[in-house]
Amino acid sequence: MTRLVIEGATITRLRVPLVKPYISSQVRRGRDLIERTVIALHGSDGTTGYGETVGTAAVFAIVRDLCQRLRGHDAFAMGRFRRAWAPLTFSNMDGRNGFIAFGGVEAACHDLVARHLGVPLADLLGGAQRTSIPCAGLMGALPVDEPMAEGEMAAFIADPGNVAAVVAEAEGLVAESGYPSLKIKSVGLDQGWDLAVMTALRERFGPAMGLRLDVNGAFSVAQALRLGRALEPLDLEYLEDPVSGIEGLARLRRDLRTPIATNMAIINMDQLPVGIRMGAADVILGDIFHWGGIRNFCDLAAVARAFELSMGMHSFWEMGIATAFNLHLAAALPVVDHPIDGILWLYPDDITKGPRLRVADGVLPLPDGPGIGVEPDPAKLGRWSVAEVKVG
Repeated sequence: MTRLVIEGATITRLRVPLVKPYISSQVRRGRDLIERTVIALHGSDGTTGYGETVGTAAVFAIVRDLCQRLRGHDAFAMGRFRRAWAPLTFSNMDGRNGFIAFGGVEAACHDLVARHLGVPLADLLGGAQRTSIPCAGLMGALPVDEPMAEGEMAAFIADPGNVAAVVAEAEGLVAESGYPSLKIKSVGLDQGWDLAVMTALRERFGPAMGLRLDVNGAFSVAQALRLGRALEPLDLEYLEDPVSGIEGLARLRRDLRTPIATNMAIINMDQLPVGIRMGAADVILGDIFHWGGIRNFCDLAAVARAFELSMGMHSFWEMGIATAFNLHLAAALPVVDHPIDGILWLYPDDITKGPRLRVADGVLPLPDGPGIGVEPDPAKLGRWSVAEVKVG
């Protein structure tokens, strides 16, 4: 049988503006520009597979190196390449950036193989068990139109009347897309503000709406414990990374009734057994970036199922290509039982051909066709491209 050989790649780096700043405790001024890398792997049969990952200079450089090393490799034999370059700790000493880069390249290889076979990616993962994927509406901490200094932020949250602006933004998202869950960032400055916001959201949307608060590890254990106890009557879907680290999460989980979720303390396979033994989380939020690709994500899902943990999908600034990968994973893996995170609404446009993916009635449809079912539009890539490298 003729094998499918990776003959080369085209790698495009993008800088894409957001329609409004996205404020969190990690980026309090507000993130208003996102960098992405789009990968096109060219197979010996004329097929191209696509991937997408973070677009920082460091990640872009590693993606280029990985694609150069993949030239001449059998696309069906990605396991050998993964063992060499992305074991539990990334072998080239690039750590997290290495996993993030490898995740995008390995995803493109999966798409290449699926397109070569003429089947949807979900078929390579055991088959789609659903074709409509529930989604969560992601909101920055504050509904502002321009980045703000920390002093301005402190003044904003000191005014309890501004809670209504947060609720109004949530109302707009729900009215447009019908989200069954809402996730809002904390600014990590005032637990009283967070409590007021979550209380107002519960009052506005009632008990059926899933509510999530993501602190990004900004509070101490004592602060998070006070906030967590005050939030318990609101019956949140989960409290995400209220503190940093496995030890702190485990202490909170012992003392709070609200489920604890993480995408910061448990993001690698070597952290997973420690987190499970210590009882650090009820919900593991995976993505193909932190976890180093499709296969590692599937390994995570198998462990989560064995230990009766719940899973969600973390958003790491996906555009349409990476979102399509998330949809195929969520369709094929029942352990992903929370509405998946997604941030597409904050981009002015997508990078894929045809109508952009839009959440309607709280779900995104699984794309039709071979592979991930979508592909980049060269004109849209050109709009935000800042660099392009061809390999081979």
